[in-house]
Amino acid sequence: MIFRLAARRAAVALSFALLAVLLAACAAQRPEYLAPVQSPNDENAYRLITLDNGLQALLISDSDAPKAAASLDVYVGSGDNPRGRGGLAHFLEHMLFLGTEKYPDPAEYERFITEHGGSRNAYTSFEHTNYFFDVDAAHFDGALDRFAQFFIAPNFDANLVERERNAVQAEYQMGLKSDGRRGLDVLQASMNPQHPFSEFAVGSLETLADRDNASVRDDLLRFYDKHYSADVMRLAVLGRESLDELESLVRGTFAAVPNRNVTLQRIEAPLFVEAQLPMLLTVEPTGTQQQLQVNFPIPDYRADYDAKPISYVGSLVGHEGQGSLLSALKGEGLADGLSAGEGLAWRGGALFSVNVSLTDAGVENYQRVLQLLFAYLRMLREQGPQERIYAEQAAVSELAFRFQEPRSPVGTVTGLSNAMHYYSDEDLLRGPFLMQRFDPQLLADALSHLTADRAQVILTAPGVTVDSRSPYYGVPYAQRGPETIMLARWREPVQSADLHLPAPNPFIAEDLALEPLADDNPPVPSRAAQANLVSAGGGIPCSQGGAVRELPLAPGEPERRAGCPGLDLHAHGDRRPQRVHLPGPAGRAGF
Repeated sequence: MIFRLAARRAAVALSFALLAVLLAACAAQRPEYLAPVQSPNDENAYRLITLDNGLQALLISDSDAPKAAASLDVYVGSGDNPRGRGGLAHFLEHMLFLGTEKYPDPAEYERFITEHGGSRNAYTSFEHTNYFFDVDAAHFDGALDRFAQFFIAPNFDANLVERERNAVQAEYQMGLKSDGRRGLDVLQASMNPQHPFSEFAVGSLETLADRDNASVRDDLLRFYDKHYSADVMRLAVLGRESLDELESLVRGTFAAVPNRNVTLQRIEAPLFVEAQLPMLLTVEPTGTQQQLQVNFPIPDYRADYDAKPISYVGSLVGHEGQGSLLSALKGEGLADGLSAGEGLAWRGGALFSVNVSLTDAGVENYQRVLQLLFAYLRMLREQGPQERIYAEQAAVSELAFRFQEPRSPVGTVTGLSNAMHYYSDEDLLRGPFLMQRFDPQLLADALSHLTADRAQVILTAPGVTVDSRSPYYGVPYAQRGPETIMLARWREPVQSADLHLPAPNPFIAEDLALEPLADDNPPVPSRAAQANLVSAGGGIPCSQGGAVRELPLAPGEPERRAGCPGLDLHAHGDRRPQRVHLPGPAGRAGF
């Protein structure tokens, strides 16, 4: 009896030992998933995975999502077009949607998406081609399977080449009157012709025509086989399914995407050669546009997203309060708006752009505008990087991330599939807001490139002097420089302009803890409190100059009043509350 009991105890102990080994083995086999840091305002669940073919995917589970969505971003764009084949990347974007081996009907994808309450589209930029769709959540698996086939076995139907060439031509012609497209054409015409950005990007019947040595379809197939590879693709999907279900769906539909082991090349050619700068372009618009744009070639700082040197500089140049560049320009009646920041970026460089909306006086005195701009930039270099100002910008950015508002499913995946190329897995969601590394040397380096001798100035206004036309949009323009006398004018000392750094901002929130409610707090506001907000006359109180007066709310009339700055309770004809943007430090703090 004693022997049997001992044997039984030994068997039980052995069973527990075996169970422990099995559990440890299962735990070892269970994959460890990485989820990016989320905003406290974000209730979605996230998971980052990498498929066996090297394709990286972000899974987003939202059990309440009315629609599901997906976006795949390929790190290839118009900057990769072969020489003389302007628009080939864009043309491929058009052709890709038109049938696959599994779903050969060219209309199958569009029909499935539209019949199930969705939409689909794509865009081609200098570095990226992004494909995306949304669809009723219940039909996500069918839509995703059709979508995945574009990157596995597309047909590139030869019978549809001519139709899509004409579609690209139509897009090109639609932009002939667009000041944005026209301005870009002039900018490209003035660049170093060895830089890929100088190439025509949209495409036309001429650039996409068949040639003696190769048809456009042959060039398209070579382009696809060279650049469309799983290792330079990023996928983001959002659906009601659990993360495990989404992972199973993605692995099942995208596992066959080929990996061609693409190596991304750095662009070594400068955007402008030294002999071109400084440069002055005068451009005739189609309408009444009056703008001064000043461009500076700078390094590519995108890898320093945790320091954000260009955001720091752009915020200072775009500052609107006392001592700012815009304040000085408005004070002299030269401008009514200004923006600054990174305009273009590529693997190897970027362009910092300052855009000034000019008044009539500003057009006549654009040299004074330039003097003030270069004086302000000189002041920033002399003062040096300011940790106090950087900390304020970082705090505002952190608040924006903490209280980030939700986007549509398709907007979410489209932005994130692109962002996956630039941010670490952990920082994928907070990367655009992250400012946690004050690096004085890096900030000083960014400022050092913003000098008059490195500037390209573009004055766009009716009646300016022109003597040339841009190659693809026929824009009248003239180019001057570099000229010693021009540079001397821009560097002239500024008289009677109070340019200085922003004062400390007292409106940035530091303590975000909620105050506890009082024990006697009423469940609903009392009528007396309501009376303080809306008077018996139906108006709203406005404080101006120490006096409070009532602003009437006329039916159908815009509810913004010049006498009450920042007041915009409703959009035209819309009685729903709208976000109010206050001017000055309060506005910069997010109020």
